[in-house]
Amino acid sequence: MLSSSVRPVIEQAIAQNLFEQFDVVFTDTFVPPHLGMLKFVKTTFDELPASRPLDLANLKVVDLANQNFSCLTSYIVAPKAIDRVLALYQQEIALGPRAPVDLFLRAAVNAGQLRAGCLFPFVTSFDLDEVAKSTLIDDGEKTERPGVTVLAALR
Repeated sequence: MLSSSVRPVIEQAIAQNLFEQFDVVFTDTFVPPHLGMLKFVKTTFDELPASRPLDLANLKVVDLANQNFSCLTSYIVAPKAIDRVLALYQQEIALGPRAPVDLFLRAAVNAGQLRAGCLFPFVTSFDLDEVAKSTLIDDGEKTERPGVTVLAALR
C-alpha cells in the first residue's frame, strides 16, 4: 500500500542523491521486536510533524549494514546498482538458492556487496489480513499464527 508520501519522498531521494549512497532503499521492512528498536520507532514517530505528506527531511535514513533486516515488500534499486543486484541474484541461482531472497539480500549487504538503507517511518505498508493468510511457513495446518501478525503490526 502506498501512502501519499511515496512520490514526493522518492523524488526528493533522487534529487538529494540518496541513491549515490545506497544501492537499495527500503520503504518498508521487518521491525525486530527488541527494546532498542522499539525505542527508536517511538522516538521517531514522536518527532514527526502533523502535516502530510511527509517529505524526506521528516524521515530517518537507516543504514542497514550489519543490521538484522528481512522482508522485501517494498524497495527501490538504484539505477546504477541494477546490474550488480541482478548479477548477485544470478550467481546465487547458479549455485542453487541457499536462502530465501530477503535473507540472501541481507547477507549481500552485510558482506559489503551491496549498500542498503531504509526510510523510517515507512512510506509504504501492506494489508495485515494478507499476513495472517500467508502460506510462507505452511506446516500443513490451517491455523492462524498470531505471533506473525503481532510482529507484522509493528511495521
